[in-house]
Amino acid sequence: MKQLMMILCLLCVFPTDSLARSKDKGKEKSGKCSKLEVKSWSELEKSKHVTITEQDSSITLTSGCALRLHAHFNYQSSKDLIINAKSLELKNHSTLQATRMILNIEEKLETKKHSKLCAQVLVLEAGHAKLEGNICSQANVLGSAVNKVSALAVLKVSVPEINEVPAQVSFDWSESFGLFDSATLDLGDGQTQTINEKTFLKTYEQAGEFSSFVTLHTQGGDVTSNIENFILVEKENHPPVLGGLNLHHHPDALAPLLVQAELWPHYDNDGQVTVFEVDWGNGSSQIENVHQIDHLFHNAGTYVVRARVQDNSGAWSNWVSTNLTVKENQAPIIAHVPIHGDPNIPVPVTLGFAPHEGTIDDQYVARWTYDFGDGSPIVDTVEGHVNHEFLYAGNFNVVITAYDPYGLSSSYTIPLELKENQPPVLSDFNISFPDDNNSKL
Repeated sequence: MKQLMMILCLLCVFPTDSLARSKDKGKEKSGKCSKLEVKSWSELEKSKHVTITEQDSSITLTSGCALRLHAHFNYQSSKDLIINAKSLELKNHSTLQATRMILNIEEKLETKKHSKLCAQVLVLEAGHAKLEGNICSQANVLGSAVNKVSALAVLKVSVPEINEVPAQVSFDWSESFGLFDSATLDLGDGQTQTINEKTFLKTYEQAGEFSSFVTLHTQGGDVTSNIENFILVEKENHPPVLGGLNLHHHPDALAPLLVQAELWPHYDNDGQVTVFEVDWGNGSSQIENVHQIDHLFHNAGTYVVRARVQDNSGAWSNWVSTNLTVKENQAPIIAHVPIHGDPNIPVPVTLGFAPHEGTIDDQYVARWTYDFGDGSPIVDTVEGHVNHEFLYAGNFNVVITAYDPYGLSSSYTIPLELKENQPPVLSDFNISFPDDNNSKL
């Protein structure tokens, strides 16, 4: 195996001119030679032992000779240069300079002191190398070679600044140079693409780590580029935002209290809100798919009610909280009960009862019950005024009970003493006779 050395400068700006194949401008020369010493490039062009092929921005020089570039040989070109030769020697003060250069030397490559070998991209391959001259390239030494083919593969990969999938990735090997017919691009995801172009675009749908390279297919064999590694990530899901938590309930806020939580406004810039959660602060919580949620508070107290929303990707918003005070419900109060009718007259007597509700009641009286204490059925009514006929005399306790909408109650008792109807009383009487002399006792 030959000793191989490749120096590659990636710090410079490479020309991007097309390297398409052009018509051969040189002419194959016949004959053999051992050494060919030249003083200028024009002598190389005239030599029958040298073939020079030029295409667009690339020049390829091929010779079976041992080339010796004489002192003060000076070749400087803005094109790419590829030299395939048996051996190559740059004598003192000789200069060989191109934009990009491949020296593919079968046996020995030697540069004397004060010689210059310059290129932005410089690939040196030789069976043996003795480099005493100036290598004018800010180069990095890489561990691969061109394997005796007249091409160099350079791949660049461009990933969007926000590398979230789906992402369109650009592959560019237009800075490769030399003669090649086609290229096979390894996309790093198990797929390859063989094309004749020098650029390719692919949209990646899956996130992951990828390693891509391009292989140039030349007449002398395949040339593989540098490996480009890149990472694509899943699109970051931004959580939704809950802008407010509104509690709707009866203004008295008395227990038991029915409360409706309204989670509004809410929004999600990269999705939609699908789940709503309320923590009622009393040990219970609810998760619904609507933004209005009802809950019944049975007990009085002060509660911290919290809410949040979730988007269709599973991300939750921050909690939004508010305080709720539920008051204790007080039983209704019967302040007094006027009686219509005279309870002092004998039975049967009809009396009317019209209870008055207390002014400090926190609810309203939803219904009344009347127990007249005389064995008659209890009257259950929403009316606040009831008449009743008492048929029998006696002592009775009339119990009136008021109920609020939640079933709390209080009672008011009226004692009655009803009298029997008494017969009339004759306290005295007189007997008188007519004044008649004929009367007899």
